[in-house]
Order: sequence, then C-alpha cells, then structure tokens
Amino acid sequence: MTKKLSCEKTSQAYVKTRRNRTFGAMATAGAALLALNLSTDANAAIVTGTNFLVDSSAVNSPTLTTTVMLAAFDGKASWYVSHEFSWWDGWGRIIKTGDAIKVLSSGYLISAGRVFADLGEWTGLGGQSGYMGIKFDFAPQGQSAEFHYGWIDFSVNEAGNELTLNSWAYEDVEGKAIAAGDTGSPVPVPGSLALLASGATGLAALRRRKSAAA
Repeated sequence: MTKKLSCEKTSQAYVKTRRNRTFGAMATAGAALLALNLSTDANAAIVTGTNFLVDSSAVNSPTLTTTVMLAAFDGKASWYVSHEFSWWDGWGRIIKTGDAIKVLSSGYLISAGRVFADLGEWTGLGGQSGYMGIKFDFAPQGQSAEFHYGWIDFSVNEAGNELTLNSWAYEDVEGKAIAAGDTGSPVPVPGSLALLASGATGLAALRRRKSAAA
C-alpha cells in the first residue's frame, strides 16, 4: 500500500510539473503574440481619412458631378474641380499620364521621383478606379517648401460624369514616399491566435495564484 501511494504521489507530481511547464510556455507565447498585436507599424506616421471639404462643407466619400472647390488631407491641399483637378492651394499636384490623371494600382510608389503636374482630367476615365498620386506643401506661405506625398482612392462611373472619392492618406514625414493604398495599419494577429494569447496569459496567472495560496 505504501509503495502504491508513493507511486501515485510521484505520478501526480510529474503531471503537475508538466502542466506548470505547459502553462508557462503558453503564457510566454501568449505574451509574445499580444506584444505583436499591440506593436506599432513602421508606417505609423501615415495619416488617413474619408473626409473631404466640398465647397467648404465636410463630406465623407463624396460623389462629384458639378464644379466644386475640393480639399483633402485635412485641408492641406485643395483644387478647383470641374472636368479636371486644377491646383488651388497647398501644391496639390497630381501624377498624370498625358492629360489625364494616372490611375495607380495598389503599391505604386508615390515619391519625389515621379512627375507631378497642376492639371489632371478625370472625365476620360469612365469605368476606372484606383489611386491618384499627389504631392503637396506643408510649409506656411513664404517659407521653404515641405513636400509630402499621399494618395486619393477614387472611381469614375461608366459614363465618365461622376467622380467618387473614397478615402485619402498621406505620409506626414517630409519627403517620405508612400505606396498607393498604404494606410500604415499594423498587421493584426488572427483572431484565434489573439484568443490563445489572452487565454494562455490568464491561465498562467490563475496557476500562479493557486500556487501562492498553497
């Protein structure tokens, strides 16, 4: 009987040790996953929005059909928009192909190495969608230019007479390039991994409290 009890105690101690080690490993992995989920992306300086000023009124994702005064990037660049984007203030220059706005694909690098111009027609882009590449100037009037780069996500209806502006983003570091479509958002941990991380951390904490009480 004594030998049997000794074996049972040894077995229980072994199971407890293995369980504690498992909880410890899970907690370490959980903490690492949570740290990853909460980490700041390298592109955190990118500012985004869906708000535009249309004739001085704030509008989210507007559809333009008539001549308006348009501002984006928190009002830092503005245009007179009819059948084309005409620079108004803030050095709102646009990447063009010929006379038309160049429709950029996601990932296209918008930088100082691109050719920007004052005017860009959009009415000939019926049925197309993508990004406009834009540079503008942060500096107050009379001071040296501080060029920043950004994009506007847009689409044109099939008839070519309606322009919809979906969202915008810009890099708030002077002179730094930005990829079309880049919002600077950190890559999220998949839901199941995040759940594992939080659960493991909680179980480890509970185990420590029980051990301390014992």
